[in-house]
Formats: sequence, structure tokens, C-alpha cells
Amino acid sequence: MGSRSQLRFQADWQGKNADPERETEVRLLWDAGGALSAIPAKYRVITVFADAEPNGRRDQLWDRDVAEVFLQPNELDRRRYKEFEISPNGMWIDLDIAPGENTI
Repeated sequence: MGSRSQLRFQADWQGKNADPERETEVRLLWDAGGALSAIPAKYRVITVFADAEPNGRRDQLWDRDVAEVFLQPNELDRRRYKEFEISPNGMWIDLDIAPGENTI
């Protein structure tokens, strides 16, 4: 059986500006074969891009409202990670991040 984790928060990334109407919950399930996440979130106003590729992919999605997941597949290489973002209207982007070589 795999592992699971759940977290709820309603403040910004610094732990400030708490707002129950913008509560976010993060649920993660993982095992050696893969990972799955669910991120139910509340919004007052949704700010999105009007354009995207036909499959929903959109560069610079982080400039609008998104849920982001950061994964570090290799614990020995702590400066390299994968970033996945999805917006409330289904746009998405996935990135491989490493110092000096960010790739989409």
C-alpha cells in the first residue's frame, strides 16, 4: 500500500493574511509506481488567461490563479525538481527545474 498526506491552509505562503473563504486543501497519494494529487480550492475571483494551446497547455501560467505541485524525484539532487501547475479552467504546464537549465 502507498502513502498519503493531506494538508489544509487559508493563509498566503508566508502564513499571513488568513482568509477562510480562500481555503485550499492538498491531498497526495504515492507509491513506487507514481503519484496522484487533488487540490480543492476556494476562490473569490478567478484570474485566468483566455488563450492556451488546443490541449490546454499554457506557458507562464504561474502569472494567474493556479494550483502548483513541486516534486523532487532524486533526493540527492536537491536543486532539481519537477513543477506541475493547473488552473481552475483546466489550463496546465509541466516543468523540469534545475539551476541554469529550466526546461518546459
